[in-house]
Amino acid sequence: YGTEDGKFKYMGGIRYTLKRKPFKAIGFQYKNDLVQPGLYEGYFKDEGWIVTLFKRNPSDKLCKVESQKYYYDAIYSFGLSFRLQYLKNHYSSVGNLNFEYYSNDTRTETNEDLNTSEIWLGARYSSGEKFIEKKYKRYSLGSDLPVFQLNLIKGLKNFWDGEFNYFKVALRLSDKLKLFPYGHMTYAIEAGNVFGTIPYPLLYVHRGNESYAFDYTAFNLMNHYEFISDRYASLCAEHHFDGFAFRKIPLIRKLDWREIVSIRILFGHLSQENKEILTDPSIVSNIRSTPYVETGVGLENILKLIRIDALWRLTYLDIPDASHLGIRVSMQLLF
Repeated sequence: YGTEDGKFKYMGGIRYTLKRKPFKAIGFQYKNDLVQPGLYEGYFKDEGWIVTLFKRNPSDKLCKVESQKYYYDAIYSFGLSFRLQYLKNHYSSVGNLNFEYYSNDTRTETNEDLNTSEIWLGARYSSGEKFIEKKYKRYSLGSDLPVFQLNLIKGLKNFWDGEFNYFKVALRLSDKLKLFPYGHMTYAIEAGNVFGTIPYPLLYVHRGNESYAFDYTAFNLMNHYEFISDRYASLCAEHHFDGFAFRKIPLIRKLDWREIVSIRILFGHLSQENKEILTDPSIVSNIRSTPYVETGVGLENILKLIRIDALWRLTYLDIPDASHLGIRVSMQLLF
């Protein structure tokens, strides 16, 4: 229930397991909620409650989404899993969010809502990955080998109220490299492309972080909506020294603090067509020839639970309200 808008938000669904080995299931979900573009369903994803509690800026640019999802899941023992789903979404702006766009080629009609009809195919391959499996959910214990992910999305115009025809493809490679005795490195490489002209909430709204909590999946010194792309590539890498230096210092060795260095790099592009579909193209900005870069150093395993990162933003420092440096805190359990 929202105390500001006086409305309930809700979600409900049903899931039926067809087979256990190999795992196969079908399901349906209905959702009526407020979401943040860039944080939900591939280009949107809900924020965790920890991130929400420690916001630096008010959440005054949101979408109301009414969503129907029909899906089929399959998971195979050799490391391949995939989801085939159909999504019907209706988005409307809430607060100060503005994505009014021209709804015809002659630019004589505009619309403030988005109706999408999409077919998704998401595939993931991770050889040797182990899981804890419960009745309804599976929790990954990780893998010593790279993880490959592929997402394909086809927008269907004139099918079940769909207003846009487009195709999206995104790839992700992540891995953990053991570099004994110097610790280990984790990295993720991503790339994506949108074929078609669509308003910016349906493009890649790069994930910023407007809280004091460290977000492992975000650019932590980037604000929400700061950069939009229809084509992008990114690298996020962290080196965990696992106490390589601190264990040589007698007084600090007993604390078992562990050192981290990190870097996040983003290349992006936004076509003129995807700007000019908006009635006010100035509301979006994009990565230019210089990539967005932020770096940091940190300590983890503080009191066996806390991680603290000091972060520096190296590019696009002239943007108003840009955070040039910051301290972010998170909780993690290490062994």
